[in-house]
Amino acid sequence: MIYKSLLDIADNFDTFFFDAWGVFNIGGGLSQSAIAVMADLVARGKSVSLISNAAQTPDVIGQKYSKQGLIQGTHYGHIFSGGGLYRDAAARGELPVPGKRYYIAWNIDNPAFKSFTGLLDGLDYQKVESIDDADFVYCCNPNINGAPFSDEKKLEPELSRVIAAGLPVVCANPDMRVFNNGESVITPGFPCKIFEQRGLKVIYYGKPYPEIYTSAMSTLGDLEPMRTLMIGDTLETDILGATRAGIKTCLTLATGISADDLMSAGIALTEENIIAAGEKIGARVDYIIEKVPAEDL
Repeated sequence: MIYKSLLDIADNFDTFFFDAWGVFNIGGGLSQSAIAVMADLVARGKSVSLISNAAQTPDVIGQKYSKQGLIQGTHYGHIFSGGGLYRDAAARGELPVPGKRYYIAWNIDNPAFKSFTGLLDGLDYQKVESIDDADFVYCCNPNINGAPFSDEKKLEPELSRVIAAGLPVVCANPDMRVFNNGESVITPGFPCKIFEQRGLKVIYYGKPYPEIYTSAMSTLGDLEPMRTLMIGDTLETDILGATRAGIKTCLTLATGISADDLMSAGIALTEENIIAAGEKIGARVDYIIEKVPAEDL
């Protein structure tokens, strides 16, 4: 069945992993009713963490959300992010790339975006302005002068430039698209899948790849997989990754990418259709909810 809200199934679980975009971050800001559910879970002694594909470190994400009213200790305990895993791997000298010089694809030359473009600042790596001088490529959020977009044609000419260079690519945000102010915009996972299809090596950090889940589970300690739930809006990342990690899954529909994809394809949002869509990619959908809070977002 499709449950009205997360509260309908919360008693079945002790540990909750929340995706951000499409779950409590609805693109134009945080849903106060959704984060109130998170606060209620924490107050009831549940473990609540964020598992995000954001290409930022957990401290930066935490500071950003704190300004919007999402407070560590009140709404969640830990943040795990694709950007954090990428920086940690680089700090340990474990990036599987051939050298230290990197070019940023879709570089946003603006101090406001430093948390995305400066993930390797202070480490033994050198950012170069020309891809001809680089050993590898870091794929930033596709943008034009800092503005995201939904039109795939706008990925050129940067897409062709990276493919022509033939260098390995690092992706710290495997999301294909997210909702931003009501629009489904392209995110790094989309061009990186094209790079893979064209024969480039792509190194991913984030969902659905196992490291972000194993890092979270290791940090939190002795978890019972059947009492641990991942809440996300995307089958290909949130639900597939949790399936691979052996924990329970919950797909939310109201502001979700996968729900939008299915409806755009003319597929009705029935339990049977959603489960079948997950099975096609190896993602097990255990629960489906309309939205996190019981009231309207």
